[in-house]
Amino acid sequence: MPMTFDPTETGGCVEFELAKIQVELLTFICRLTGGAAESEDILQRVNVKLWQQRGAYDRAKPFANWARTVARYEVMAWRSTVSRSKLIFSDEIVELLAERLSAPEENANTRLVFLEQCRNEMVGTMRQIVDWFYFDRIPPRDIAKRLGRTAHSISNSLHHARNVLRLCVEGKLKAEALA
Repeated sequence: MPMTFDPTETGGCVEFELAKIQVELLTFICRLTGGAAESEDILQRVNVKLWQQRGAYDRAKPFANWARTVARYEVMAWRSTVSRSKLIFSDEIVELLAERLSAPEENANTRLVFLEQCRNEMVGTMRQIVDWFYFDRIPPRDIAKRLGRTAHSISNSLHHARNVLRLCVEGKLKAEALA
């Protein structure tokens, strides 16, 4: 007899909801960590914690709120391990961001699709720098060595690239809204 999915079984509902919320959780975590390279690791720890605590989930309440609360605590735990870093948000800022970002962004998936389209439209060195930094997780100083530039100039290029991508995504969102 083939197995069927029964959302009323213990864990079934959580498993389904957890799969649906992955992009939203990663976006939430990235925003709280300032886009730290460890965001995906934090997401995995959140997933494990949510699965371990699935019996405590109150199905009468929104799953996303519960998941973001767990994510916020995992980000705080991560912060305590990296607190010696010179670039870290204060506890108050993380709490403020968590509260502000708790409401899911309605068009997060659309923004991600547009972001990928905008990245694909980039050409040359700017695209290479973005890919090395965000996908290969190569620090600016190492990118600078590869390109024979200073780390400061690479950081400036990344800042410029983020602005270009933001403007591109915003433009695509506006165009979609007008269509």
